[in-house]
Amino acid sequence: SIMDVGGHDTPVASWGEFQWRVNVNKGEVKNRVDGVNYVIQDFMEYEHPSKYSVVTCLQVMEHLKDDVVKPFAAKLLASGETVIISVPFEWPEGSCDVHYQDPVTEEKFKSWFNKEPSTMITVFEASNWNRILARFDP
Repeated sequence: SIMDVGGHDTPVASWGEFQWRVNVNKGEVKNRVDGVNYVIQDFMEYEHPSKYSVVTCLQVMEHLKDDVVKPFAAKLLASGETVIISVPFEWPEGSCDVHYQDPVTEEKFKSWFNKEPSTMITVFEASNWNRILARFDP
């Protein structure tokens, strides 16, 4: 099973070989993908039936305010066997008016979790819009 949190119109939950696919979003999703179950609800209020095999949360956590980011991170880790997260890496403060966490450093990212990532890399893009990509395993 796979659950993508906050992916909106991205097809992340449709990737891979999974029998159960869920996309959890706070707002309505316009371009839905066949075979994906859409839950329109705040992730912090979503009661999932069991742990998912994989949970993805890509380019979402930078949008969370300080009082939400750590509980959100804890719920992500509790929701899946393997959790994959990406966030902007060291984007300048104010570069996006809906980002509350910029700049995100490796240290700041790690401080959101009570667990070290199994793997963490920084992806450097030609555009300088770099990203942290981390995987947490059991």
